Amino acid sequence: MTPSELNEIELVELPAHQVFSELGYETLEGTDLNDERKNYNDVLLLDRLGTKIRQLNPDLPEIVYTTAINQIKSLTNNTTIENNREFHQMLLAGVKVPYQSEGQTRYYAIKLVDFENPDNNDFLAVRQLLIKQHEEKRPDHILFVNGLPLVLLEYKDPTNSSADIVSAYKQLGITNYQKFIPRLFNYVSFLIISDRTDARYGTMTSPFERFADWNDPEDPDKTVANRLEMMQRLMLNKQTLLEIIQNYTEYESDGNKTIKKIAQQHQYIGVKAAIKRTLEVYPQKAEEKSNSEKTNNEFSDANKIGIIWHTTGSGKSLTMILYVNILSQIKQLENPTFIILTDRKDLDEQL
Repeated sequence: MTPSELNEIELVELPAHQVFSELGYETLEGTDLNDERKNYNDVLLLDRLGTKIRQLNPDLPEIVYTTAINQIKSLTNNTTIENNREFHQMLLAGVKVPYQSEGQTRYYAIKLVDFENPDNNDFLAVRQLLIKQHEEKRPDHILFVNGLPLVLLEYKDPTNSSADIVSAYKQLGITNYQKFIPRLFNYVSFLIISDRTDARYGTMTSPFERFADWNDPEDPDKTVANRLEMMQRLMLNKQTLLEIIQNYTEYESDGNKTIKKIAQQHQYIGVKAAIKRTLEVYPQKAEEKSNSEKTNNEFSDANKIGIIWHTTGSGKSLTMILYVNILSQIKQLENPTFIILTDRKDLDEQL
């Protein structure tokens, strides 16, 4: 092992491992999982997955559980990103399993993660897990939720100027990890690259320039020596991690190529604020309908949700999509209708 590799472990990887422990993750070395994996090709922790889906979906026929796990294992699309998209839908909506009984077919949606109750899930951070597929690789950290590998982190030595986060990005990219251990990327929600002084996140299809940082929302310009730790505590705590996976990732396809997007911090904060304000305004609108004697302007200020301002290229379209997606799932809003106004034809196609 080179001095730079030792620095990476001592200055970045081990401190990160400790932070994950403080955040309530179980923390293990890759070798600790040898008994949980049949071989080094396994990227799913099937015993943990089986235990959690039985807890989250109790009292179902055993064949339903085994069928659900087999569907998760057997993603057979033509590309890894399409496998990732199919699995993401399983995460959000459950694994659809048909079951025949007494001449009738029933369909179950097997929940994989309890998004509403983060502590009802199994969070595990594993460092240096050996994975063998086309080649042998050891990711620095993988975060598992209920046995599913959902976040992949790659680190570099902060004292070595030639081993920067660009090299970490390339290591996770299509010429290295995505090429040689593609099965892992069927399931990973997003990626993180860091040398401790810099930490950024993006998806498996994000170009490097779209990898974003995560700042202290109370003081975004604050100088921080360990930006990885700040990202861990603010973004990778159990509640925020599940929230981002559930509500703040999106896929786009032009029929030939599929890309995966993830909200940057300003979109995450803006959409959350807009959702909160919408839910505050909605009961007032309902009250207005029941008070026909009041004037049209009497509720005007109270009914305004507000404006989210963006600079050019900062993701207006994705912000709108995320906002609409979240609102459409809130039962209280009774299946709302959305009107989106655009001023360019290309925006019509983009949305």
